[in-house]
Amino acid sequence: MNKNIIISLITFVCCILFIFLLTNYNKKAKSEYEKKFSIDNITSINKVFLSDRKGNNIVLEKNSNTWKINDKYEVRNDAIKTLLNTLKFMKVQRPVSNSSYNNVIRQLASTGVKVEIYHNNKITSFTVGGSTKDHLGTYMLKEDADNPFVIHIPGFNGFLSPRFGIQGYEIDPISWRNNTIFKILSEDIDEISLNDFENINNSFVIK
Repeated sequence: MNKNIIISLITFVCCILFIFLLTNYNKKAKSEYEKKFSIDNITSINKVFLSDRKGNNIVLEKNSNTWKINDKYEVRNDAIKTLLNTLKFMKVQRPVSNSSYNNVIRQLASTGVKVEIYHNNKITSFTVGGSTKDHLGTYMLKEDADNPFVIHIPGFNGFLSPRFGIQGYEIDPISWRNNTIFKILSEDIDEISLNDFENINNSFVIK
């Protein structure tokens, strides 16, 4: 056989093998990307953006260890702690079944809430949808992914959308705000007095 033909055949086979391996690698990499929702190092997160289909947008941003919402109000500590722990511990429970795929995609597109996580630049982005019928899982879809998944927190009995501040497919900025009226340490208070001008007998002083 002509030497050039042999070289050409070897080159052709090598090209086919390379394409096959590259395709499989890309498929595997995409599959791993689509299933990776959790964030291991939540302390690195300094901004979270949420947007619902009604046009409501929320920016939670950390400056000097204080989280603020839309650059105005302090965020409730319990709310941001719940969100960050959710980002750390949520896992894929199962893929969406073929029979449910179209309905889940439509639901995510029409009512899902977009979530973007940042450490200066964007770390990840995904859409949070509704709950499964048993309310023990939540439909989610990574940005630019084809396949949605049912996400849960192992050991937690419930769906996850409320942990993102989502109620009825909407986000409410007020629900994130710190309800503190006076930010004063108890040891800094010397006296509290209440004056009832209509009934002076109801007035009192606490020292």
